[in-house]
Amino acid sequence: MAEEEPINWKEPAQEITRGVLQGIWDWFRGRNRKPSEFSDPVRGILILGPGGTGKTTFARFLSGELDWLQDTTGQYTESVGLEHFALSDDPDVEVVVAPGQDYRRPSTWPELLSQVAAGAYRGVVLMNAYGYHTFSTPSYQNHRLYKGSKPDFLREYYADRRSDEIRVLKQLAPHLSICSKRVWLLSVVAKQDLWGSQQREVEEHYLRGDYAAELQRISQTLGNRSFRYEWGFLSLIIRNLETMASERLQSNEAGYDMRQMTDSLRRLLTVVTGLKRWEDER
Repeated sequence: MAEEEPINWKEPAQEITRGVLQGIWDWFRGRNRKPSEFSDPVRGILILGPGGTGKTTFARFLSGELDWLQDTTGQYTESVGLEHFALSDDPDVEVVVAPGQDYRRPSTWPELLSQVAAGAYRGVVLMNAYGYHTFSTPSYQNHRLYKGSKPDFLREYYADRRSDEIRVLKQLAPHLSICSKRVWLLSVVAKQDLWGSQQREVEEHYLRGDYAAELQRISQTLGNRSFRYEWGFLSLIIRNLETMASERLQSNEAGYDMRQMTDSLRRLLTVVTGLKRWEDER
């Protein structure tokens, strides 16, 4: 009996992933609106989160500006200002990405958060990565948390970054809580290829810890008809976590492949579909 050829998941997974991302982007851009709704401008989407969690990558993938199969540089580029993703044929709708580094937030976030409270955005995507944040310091040994031991540094660094994710949510929460219009929040936990074997711990952290408690407080303030929040656990790209000096901090987990990445994005599409249904309710 002839030996079966191994299945090559790369090409079909690639096409499925592109389709999923395009579907989410079309909704973000308001392209799925009913004809009767086109008289009203579509409110934008705001993407927030700490630096190095994948905000710009997420927006670029959704907008079709980035194909990870062609992007081979692997270089982290730190965002220095607001990034706007809007198409010329639909200028009323915009996806805004805010820089996430601590020292850049004061110059851009106050106005954005005021806009959230005023109802300028119909939804906020909050990017997280379970602490596995890329940083622009050339070497981890130059990082403020490094005290001489790499394992100790990594434990402290990941915990510190998880704390910052909660700080970002707490900074956003008061503005969401007084939003003058219906609004949703999508918490994305990216870089699953780095933490996938810890799925239970990751879900415990976000779904039942301080993070979830903060979301519940917003929901109790606004009510279910005015606020909806959802979760997405995924990988946008399969890549080791490295410094700018190519020092490896965390290898992507053995066995995490293109098929699993595609499955994570399909699950995100299911979540987004639920948000869209809620958004369409009157």
